[in-house]
Amino acid sequence: MALRFNAVVLLERAWTPDIGSIAALIAQHYPVLGKPDWRMEGDEGVLVLDGAEVRIATVPAALLSSDLKPPMLMLGQPDANAIAERQKAHVVVSAEGEGEGQGPTWTKAYAAITTLVTTIVASEAPALLSIFWPHASVFWTLEQAQRAAEAILSGSTPLEQWIGFAIVTPSNIDRDDVGGMVTWGLRAFVGKEIELAPAPLPPAQVGRHVIGVCKLILDGGATFRDRETLRADAGGPVFVIRERDFWLRRGIPAYVLISEDAVVDPETLLPKSALAAKDEKEPEEKGASFLNRLLRRS
Repeated sequence: MALRFNAVVLLERAWTPDIGSIAALIAQHYPVLGKPDWRMEGDEGVLVLDGAEVRIATVPAALLSSDLKPPMLMLGQPDANAIAERQKAHVVVSAEGEGEGQGPTWTKAYAAITTLVTTIVASEAPALLSIFWPHASVFWTLEQAQRAAEAILSGSTPLEQWIGFAIVTPSNIDRDDVGGMVTWGLRAFVGKEIELAPAPLPPAQVGRHVIGVCKLILDGGATFRDRETLRADAGGPVFVIRERDFWLRRGIPAYVLISEDAVVDPETLLPKSALAAKDEKEPEEKGASFLNRLLRRS
């Protein structure tokens, strides 16, 4: 299975990076990687870093605004429309390789290489507008990219740059005092996203639980079985994990986390209120005579 990670350096005017200079800067800022070999293939630059090929392609046109629009309102993200209006050109940085059966460690390595090279390219861009990570539909400033690079070099996972987070409340939950959360971008690493079922928890606590599970997966290599239980952080609630082909978002496989006080049932994933209403009707139906039931249908 081929792995591919992309990052897009969004520009206010066209600019073509000097690939030889980028290679030298990588050696200077990331000595642990050594100086990469490089070559040109037409208008595209190719770097070879620790066996991985990283391609850098300049596009003298704006990225489509539809490609920049996030699927949901992500926490802490700028206005995508404002960025789309100002960008005039972009540089695509991508790393690709074979990683079948290698798990998160392999995918993280390609994401890390992409992030490190993108940070150098962005630092040289004279008309930098933003950096876009399409796997999670999130934008980075140069400072955020540099923090991500520092985290990678220290052995940490830059979750804030690689994964987007959105607060959600399903439309069939008739309560405004509860909230859930979903991730965008985790699927690029492990094939699934996280969906935390709505519960009466403060947003900060919801975020802490979801980030805790992401760390277990990406840093600890954790995998979960359907109906397994998990405590994401010390003192936090115990979650029942349901492994679903989709739940809140059609077509997106997910680990669904359901706490004891969540507003959905961990077995059916339906609202508890709907199940309670159904249970109230059942005794009447069971106790009704055949004649009464027949008359109600007429």
